[in-house]
Amino acid sequence: MSRIDILAYKTQSYDTDSFIEDILRYSKNSVLLIFDFDEITVHHKPSNISLKNKTIRFFKTKNHKLNYYLSPLLLVVHIFIIFKLFFVLCYKYRPKVCWIENSYVALIVGFLRRLGLCSKSIYGAGDWVAVGSNRQKVLSYVGNNFIFPIVDYLACKFNDVVLNHTEEIAKARHEFWGREIAKKEKLYVYKMQIKTRDSYNNKQRKTFCFIGDVREDSGLDIAIKSLADIRRKQKFILKIIGPQRQYYNYIKKTSIKYNVNKYLQFLGFVDTDKLVETLSDCFCGISLITSNNSYSAYTISGKLIHYLQYLLPVIVTEGAGAFVPVIRNNELGIVIEPTKEAFINAVFTIYDEQEQYRRNIVKYINSLPEIDIKGLIEN
Repeated sequence: MSRIDILAYKTQSYDTDSFIEDILRYSKNSVLLIFDFDEITVHHKPSNISLKNKTIRFFKTKNHKLNYYLSPLLLVVHIFIIFKLFFVLCYKYRPKVCWIENSYVALIVGFLRRLGLCSKSIYGAGDWVAVGSNRQKVLSYVGNNFIFPIVDYLACKFNDVVLNHTEEIAKARHEFWGREIAKKEKLYVYKMQIKTRDSYNNKQRKTFCFIGDVREDSGLDIAIKSLADIRRKQKFILKIIGPQRQYYNYIKKTSIKYNVNKYLQFLGFVDTDKLVETLSDCFCGISLITSNNSYSAYTISGKLIHYLQYLLPVIVTEGAGAFVPVIRNNELGIVIEPTKEAFINAVFTIYDEQEQYRRNIVKYINSLPEIDIKGLIEN
């Protein structure tokens, strides 16, 4: 039997490229699976490993509402597909270490670990969604506040190590259950990379952008309602990057209502390797979460790190998560109240002072320590 050293399941995010580089530097005898919204891609495998498909696509309809109502059934189907995939890989190749960044997949792999099909399993916990918000729809509320905590609990119990993306995740889990759950926990925050070499001064850029899921509390309506007033001073446009979800149509209708739809660019999902080009005309990024009781408060938002890695100063609200104090303390952007007036003032401040903000971003990223991937895997 040919064993593999690492079997990794990574959600596509700001740190995916760095993670891949570090894992392959540690051992090329690894299988790397990348989850990207609706599919799993085999990013790397040793030549002696045989896999039937390099891409596994999950089923969904073109109707966003129908996908929502079918979500419990689709979740079961997707879990079965993932279980089959990991059972085959673990049974045939007995990985020495499984590194999983998803609660449901970590539960599956933790179970396989207990069966002795891998030697060590690591659960990378990147979210805590049990926030109890009554603004959530019924299925989301049940999934986030009842199913997720149980899945996360079992994933912590079944796996050898839990790597929390923020301290807030560990605290929330402890408060929810009233005790520590994992046998061994560590804090895991990946170092950012500068992904553009553009000059600091980009006054010719006239676009600000939003990356990520368009949610009810994403604050995009604030930006849209502000755009007409903003354009009276500068002919800015708003670029929206992310998969088309349930609230996408609401945002489009809002832009039509306020007669600014022709100043919005809806790009849908964009591959991370194309972000350099896509963001080349942007001078800042936004995350205007309107709720302080959001799961964003417990994690580091991927959109914020994407912005900073492309040297885009940010405009955020307090609800944007655990990274907000870092933004404020290092002057990486502006933290505002979720109001139209505050947003308009922040846009022009960022535009006028973007050179200094970009210098602050470079200084901050260069000050971050490197990640000891070998230590995290072996200790």
